Amino acid sequence: MKPISLLTPKSPTQLPQTPQALRPPESEFQRRSRWQKFGHWVYETFVLTHTPKIWLKRDREGLMYWEAYDPVNCHRSYFATEAEVRVWLEQRYYR
Repeated sequence: MKPISLLTPKSPTQLPQTPQALRPPESEFQRRSRWQKFGHWVYETFVLTHTPKIWLKRDREGLMYWEAYDPVNCHRSYFATEAEVRVWLEQRYYR
């Protein structure tokens, strides 16, 4: 039996010819995961871009406040109460 050296390069006929041959076969889970990631990207890009984002935050003194972001206008607003946020949402909807 002939010894095989791991350091000697293989001949060009032994190397895979396409990048696809270098990759192991893709499992069903990986395919599904890829499609889910793509679907999530499409959803975020085309659906969520117009949806306002609202967070309840806390400042350094521990007081709570609301931060709202309108991606249509790229504008941030800050509110002290939930009622103010609701008014902002209503005004934004009817503009």
